[in-house]
Amino acid sequence: MVSATQVRGTGSLISAVPGKPFLTTTNFGTFVLLKPPVQPSTNQVDLVTAP
Repeated sequence: MVSATQVRGTGSLISAVPGKPFLTTTNFGTFVLLKPPVQPSTNQVDLVTAP
């Protein structure tokens, strides 16, 4: 769902290990993105482009 104030959806993450299929895992989850974004927490790190 997309509205003027948020984006909601579901996602999946598949982690596959070549040569070791028994380690392959799949995780599913939901997410909500708020617009405008909420203030970042103090434990987040800003990412910058490396020179």
